[in-house]
Order: sequence, then C-alpha cells, then structure tokens
Amino acid sequence: MIFQHAATDAGWGDLPVVIWATAAALILFIAAQVRLILVRRGNRLTAWAAEAELRRFHEAIRVFAGRHEGRLPTAVEQAAPDLVGVVTYRPTPRLDDDSRLLIAYNRSARHRVSAFPRDRAGRAVLFLNGRIRVVSEEAFEKLIEADDRLRERLGLTK
Repeated sequence: MIFQHAATDAGWGDLPVVIWATAAALILFIAAQVRLILVRRGNRLTAWAAEAELRRFHEAIRVFAGRHEGRLPTAVEQAAPDLVGVVTYRPTPRLDDDSRLLIAYNRSARHRVSAFPRDRAGRAVLFLNGRIRVVSEEAFEKLIEADDRLRERLGLTK
C-alpha cells in the first residue's frame, strides 16, 4: 500500500528541470516553424497575385496590339485601366520588338526572394515575350539599367 501511495503523490512538478527546459524549447521550435510556414504561405499568395496582374497586363497589350496593327499602347490605361498604379509600364512601339525588352513590372516589391542568410524583397518583371521572372531589388536595379542600354541600342529611347 505504501508503494501505491507514493506513486499517486508524484505530480508534474516532480519532473526534472531538464525535461521542462527541453519541452519548452521544443514548443518554441514548433511555434517558430508554424509561423514560418504561415508567413511563406502568405508571401506565396501575394506573389501569385502580383504575377497574375502582369499576366493580365501582357494579355491586355496583346489584345491591344491585335486591334492596332501590332502597335503597343503608350500607357497602361490604354490597355488595362484597372492596373493603373499597380503595374509600371515601359512602352515599346511594337509587339515584335526584341523579346529581351522589359515592358512592365510590379510597382512595389511584393515578393520575397530566398537568398542566404535571409529572404530579400523582390518583384516580378514582365518581358516582351510574356516571360515573367521574379528578381531581388538589387537585381531589379541592374535589370533596369541593362534594359535602358538595350533600348538605347535599339533606338527606342526618346
């Protein structure tokens, strides 16, 4: 009977501190992982919406070009009024110009680009051929400079 009585008196407070510390660390680790998963899921949804806007804009300028003998619009509102303020457009005269031309990008950095040691801000860019790429803000600045040089070589600058 004495043995049985001692076993029933033992409670949670009798566990060693090491077990409590390990349990607390495990709970914090799991919480951090769940938070990371939720943040990345939110980032993916935001990124998907940003890319969808660029896909919609590309389709709108293709329709515009089809109705205007291959000429592209000179402003966002001519092809997609609902994307004014969302998409930044870099006009080019025709749809059959160099496919390397950058024609549009999201006005703000709405993507997270994975780069060691942490994620960085990035944005989606749209090329004339319809290809969409997500680049970091640092790469975006270099891409704009390279696109300016290409436009100059092609005689597309004013």
